[in-house]
Amino acid sequence: MIVLKLIRIIFLFGIGPQLLGMLVTRFRKEKNPVFFSFVMGYFLQFAILQLLAVPMIFLKMKFSTLFYSWGNMIGILAIVSFVLNIHRFKIQDLWNTIKDNFNVPNIIAGLFILVQVIVPMIYMHVDQDDSFYVVTASTSIAENSMYIVAAEDGLEYQRLPPRYVLSPFPLYLASVSVAIGVHPTIVAHTILPPIFILLAYMIYTQIAFHLFKGEKKAVSIFLIFLSLLYIWGNFSIYTNFTFLLLRIWQGKAMLANVILPAIWLMFLECIKNDKKIGNWLILLMVMIASCHVSSMGIALAPMTLGGLAVVFSIRNRKISYILKSAICMIPNLIYGLTYLFMIR
Repeated sequence: MIVLKLIRIIFLFGIGPQLLGMLVTRFRKEKNPVFFSFVMGYFLQFAILQLLAVPMIFLKMKFSTLFYSWGNMIGILAIVSFVLNIHRFKIQDLWNTIKDNFNVPNIIAGLFILVQVIVPMIYMHVDQDDSFYVVTASTSIAENSMYIVAAEDGLEYQRLPPRYVLSPFPLYLASVSVAIGVHPTIVAHTILPPIFILLAYMIYTQIAFHLFKGEKKAVSIFLIFLSLLYIWGNFSIYTNFTFLLLRIWQGKAMLANVILPAIWLMFLECIKNDKKIGNWLILLMVMIASCHVSSMGIALAPMTLGGLAVVFSIRNRKISYILKSAICMIPNLIYGLTYLFMIR
């Protein structure tokens, strides 16, 4: 039983996202780092779940319907990716990458990151928001429903809660919990933190390659200083440093530490060659994922992208950045208007 659960965990959180990411990045027609594909695999999962969950919630469908629809879809996509990318699986390339990056600065950066990954697995931070995030996931599984029964008191909602219906991140927690056969509390406090912390650092690593123009030593030093900031950043319960290390299983923590940096990363990828439509489509996928993790993402993600688009349009004298970014903001606009309609 334990071995079977471990196999499920490895596939769902490791092999599966990597296959999905390779399917996404395949159409960029350029060499993609393993980290980049892995991160994009998670965003594809979030985006698909968002597009399926919201209409199903409004139609008052069962949670099991969402789970099987989402699971089958990502399973089929993973199989398709394996078939299309089987020729790209080369152990020698992976070994060469490890050898090229085996140096003192990378080892130090890796050790700092490893500490941040291991500590949440050994110790547990109990947060007041668990009473919503974790309990909503547990309630969805137990009642086989979605936002019908309130997590706070067990009573039925008189009306759908707009903030949570449009950003149903707890349903991701519920879905992966059912998939691997582990209770949502254990998944939230033990399994997701190390994975999401690694996701954040993978994104920061790719951003650093842009900032330092591929200088590996500079990237390593950047990660060392960034790790120190996160480790000693608990000077307030509201900092993104605290959110990453203590409550990363919550949607707003994912927004601050994973989604918003990913928007920076993808925009930098887009302006590197703005004629590659594949990069803009991936940015669109990230924007859909921003709506999934938190209702604040519906507003903050387009604000972030809009600010980047305006600054770089002026800098590079290209109005096309603003136009293409506006298209990527359409999902946020749709969910934002839906929210305003629901609170009337």
